[in-house]
Amino acid sequence: MNSNKKVLGIFQLGPVQEFIEISRKTSDIGVSSFLLSYLIKEAMKYIESKGGTIIYPFSSIPGSARIAEPNVPNHFVTEFDDENIAKDSLKNAEEVIKKKFAEIQESIKNSILRDIDVTDGAIIDGLFQKQSENFWEIYWIISDEDPTKYDSSYAIAEDVFNGRKSIRNFKQISEDGYKCTLCGKRTPLHDGGNAWQRREKLRKFWEKLRSNQKYKYRFKENEQLCSICITKRLLDLYEEFSSSVKMPSTASIAISPWLNKLFNAYNKGRLSGDLLNSLIGKIKSIADISNESFEGAMLGKLNETLSTSNNEILKKVFAIEDSYYIIDTYQTTKAPENIVKGALEDLEKIYKEIGRPPKYYAVIRYDGDRIGEHLRSLKSVENHKQFSTKIYEFSKEVLNLESKHMAKVIYAGGDEGLIFSTLEDSSEIIEEIKNLFSSKIDEGVTISIGVTIAHYSQALQQVLKDARDILKNAKDSGRNATGVSILKRSGEPLTFIMHFDRSNIDPFVFFKKMLEFYRNDCISNGWWRDIVDKKFCFIDSSRGIGRNTIDREMLSLEAKRLLLRRYKKDKITPVQINDLAVALENFILHYLAVDSVGFDEFVNFMAIAEFIAREE
Repeated sequence: MNSNKKVLGIFQLGPVQEFIEISRKTSDIGVSSFLLSYLIKEAMKYIESKGGTIIYPFSSIPGSARIAEPNVPNHFVTEFDDENIAKDSLKNAEEVIKKKFAEIQESIKNSILRDIDVTDGAIIDGLFQKQSENFWEIYWIISDEDPTKYDSSYAIAEDVFNGRKSIRNFKQISEDGYKCTLCGKRTPLHDGGNAWQRREKLRKFWEKLRSNQKYKYRFKENEQLCSICITKRLLDLYEEFSSSVKMPSTASIAISPWLNKLFNAYNKGRLSGDLLNSLIGKIKSIADISNESFEGAMLGKLNETLSTSNNEILKKVFAIEDSYYIIDTYQTTKAPENIVKGALEDLEKIYKEIGRPPKYYAVIRYDGDRIGEHLRSLKSVENHKQFSTKIYEFSKEVLNLESKHMAKVIYAGGDEGLIFSTLEDSSEIIEEIKNLFSSKIDEGVTISIGVTIAHYSQALQQVLKDARDILKNAKDSGRNATGVSILKRSGEPLTFIMHFDRSNIDPFVFFKKMLEFYRNDCISNGWWRDIVDKKFCFIDSSRGIGRNTIDREMLSLEAKRLLLRRYKKDKITPVQINDLAVALENFILHYLAVDSVGFDEFVNFMAIAEFIAREE
């Protein structure tokens, strides 16, 4: 490479999956994403200060203010006019990230050392240093750029970068004894030389930490975290982030529509202030006795609703950790039976008026299809910047979904992202993501989406993995697809992949139509289940083993017959149900797979639509 020639640089910060998905609470995953965006932004600011041009991510807004967290991807592409400056700058950008993370950890470590009496602070110092110095996986390369052949220059740079990543940074690290209860990889913090061998010493250190008022509700009873995981858990203690990392719990996300109903019922006089005050008092007592957190965070949309009222009772109701509004929470409480019984009686009175709260929520992951291939086809830096601007505008619009829906955007990093939402709003969010991508990115690329629907108490790591898996399945099945998975509390997961280029039938349009009819209680639950027992009536096995095909015409006739028998005549007109029957017929005849997989597609599609609409 010539030091006076233009060069391209590619820089990536990881490990993304491990850092984000090793999370027990929504706050863990929220701060993980926030911190990754913050650190990569610090590196990009440094690169710009040294004369580098950021090609991706890019927007027309100048300077460091152009990037709004958390829509910063974990990598960037840059251009320099000088090879040596590029090399030094990228190397130093790596150090900028490590130094900033060390500064954050130092602040959190010092807070712990100030707040609790430790036997040997040097041991805690050593754990923070040892576990962080080799944690980050940072890869970067530089490659010659020929402005007249930018597409091939970028392709070569990508190949070089992929080659660099394949040569993993590896240092043998000894982590003896008991392991962090969150990541399971590193020694938990302790203050005794061989405390990692002695459970009792480890337990006493964490009891001291939990008993301190500042950390009282930060850790569950048996949690013992390493320096990396405790940094995520206590990130808001770092002054710069104190107001940036609040996250509602999965329970809070799930029941948000119910709280909206409660808000309206109270304002219309259907729920009394005395009843709500009574419940609040009992929940406070139960939380204090159980040594559990009383307060929680709420979705932005719900906070917007609350801002329209100055009522102090509603403010107290919305400030409570929302799992206390679900009766399952009281099955394991340590509070006296009479207080629990009183709280449950108050809840039943509220349920009688506005119904029971939903317990399921949605995790939505999305990722652009073949974006790498598209980038390799771009003919100039300017084309790359233009495409990057479109991606940036798309991610900015995704962040704005929080203002329109009951949802929390965990990250929107370029063409990929992660969103938590209520079950009620999930279908609209999926549709908006697809529409936003196609309108903002008008260059022939598509997007795939994976959606996992889970009970609020389901282990978060499992839910995140399932959402990643269903997105991968959508991509592996041909891309430009949406995969949906339901993790019920018992039984096998239900899955369905909606392909948007299989036929001229858009399965999502039909899916939304089914949701509408279910939510308006126009058709009976399980109207389609009789078909399951007749599966082999619709399978043509005459072609021999492995050649089974589905008789879609026969299936459509039977499905229409059952639908027309099971609709509710007081809720819907004959014309409306016939329109739905025609849509059902078209879906079966022109969308379902022609082989026996088509039957399973039909059953899972119906089961998922019914479940999302009614949570049954």
